[in-house]
Amino acid sequence: MPDEENAVAPQPVARLVHPRAIRWLHWINFPLLMVMIWSGLR
Repeated sequence: MPDEENAVAPQPVARLVHPRAIRWLHWINFPLLMVMIWSGLR
């Protein structure tokens, strides 16, 4: 069993990449929501 003690466990790799369309929509929605909030406060 000495091989099991020296074995290196594989590092989990977590990659969550948003599709480009979702990133664009989030960045477009943010200023639009700010404008709607600002216009509602006037």
